[in-house]
Amino acid sequence: MTFWNVFFGVFAGIVAGIFINLAISAIKNYNTQKKLINNLKYEIEFNLKKIDAFLEEFREYRKHINGKSPYDYFGIIHMTGLLKTTLEQMFSDRSIYKYFDNENIGRLQTFYSDIQPDTVKRVNDQIQEFREISYESKMVKTVNKYIDYLEAGLRGNKENLQAVKMKRKSHIFRKEQKESKINKEGK
Repeated sequence: MTFWNVFFGVFAGIVAGIFINLAISAIKNYNTQKKLINNLKYEIEFNLKKIDAFLEEFREYRKHINGKSPYDYFGIIHMTGLLKTTLEQMFSDRSIYKYFDNENIGRLQTFYSDIQPDTVKRVNDQIQEFREISYESKMVKTVNKYIDYLEAGLRGNKENLQAVKMKRKSHIFRKEQKESKINKEGK
């Protein structure tokens, strides 16, 4: 064997190895991104259900406050358990910019920042403060305004998540349409 035969054989092996590594890396990246999107879809669905549960808790609180003995409410509003892990990851690695436009990124940021761990404590502390209002009619009116405020925020977050969910679905639908059109033209 000559030097050049060995050289080209080794060179071809190195080039093939590089292409194989790039292909494996691309496949892994694709699968990771697909999992990320699927996880985000799940989080959005889960969070929409949680927001509905929070709104129901506020309806129950309102019923109790507007009932016969508003000072006897000893419940705690449980505004916890929202999933934000995938959303947090997508913001930190900036992959969110690949999948959403500025409007929907803003909607996701609003949702992400609105309900924080200290929100639960603030809401429940406020409920305790309302119990200290001495005039029942003033207390009922103040609590109803506060519940209106909280419900409006939750409804806004729900609308934001639903809009992002619909935008994501339409984006996927358009992508599937393009793929089927390409397949039809290719045949």
